[in-house]
Amino acid sequence: MAAIAILGLAPAERYATFFAVLGEAARRALAAIELVLAQPAISSQLMDSLNASLHLRALLADMFLAAEVLEARAAARQAPTMASH
Repeated sequence: MAAIAILGLAPAERYATFFAVLGEAARRALAAIELVLAQPAISSQLMDSLNASLHLRALLADMFLAAEVLEARAAARQAPTMASH
């Protein structure tokens, strides 16, 4: 993945594997969302069921995990720079 190389993420294979999982979670969540959107009427019960969907929750959890990892890496890269000022 180009993004892994551009961001200098290492070990690259760990990130590639996780981003593949993230992509699969996104595809599954999108399938659930598209199923709901295909309905002639969307009830609050249907929306509650979508919100409770494990696919949607897994995607959100994976996105939060990725954000935390990337934020921690960014902070670690900035720490030596800030210490030199």
